[in-house]
Amino acid sequence: MAQMTMPTTLTPPPSLEDFLELPVDENNEPADDVLIPPDWMIEILSPDQKSGLVIRKILFSLEQGGQLAWLIDPADCSVVAFYPDRLPKSLQGSDPLPVLQGIPWSITVDGLFESLKISRR
Repeated sequence: MAQMTMPTTLTPPPSLEDFLELPVDENNEPADDVLIPPDWMIEILSPDQKSGLVIRKILFSLEQGGQLAWLIDPADCSVVAFYPDRLPKSLQGSDPLPVLQGIPWSITVDGLFESLKISRR
């Protein structure tokens, strides 16, 4: 059976939830219907997905108040970072990935893809 290995480089800090404003229900669990854009959107492009559709979804989120989005493309081991106030940036290899301001976490594109590898045991 395939198992996902998650090195510590991908593990966000325990205080990450302090930076995220996730809607919760009356039981203090994540709400089923979230009607606000995420501050940080992360999309992984599947082989059968059209990038244009995913990009439109990202742009809509940023137009509605999102602050950052990553479009991860496993086919060429790259990440495109999208921002609400400037052009997107294509990142590869040892390029550091942007995170939301105030979040004490850092990872490179190589580190991200290494963390996402599936080990077969």
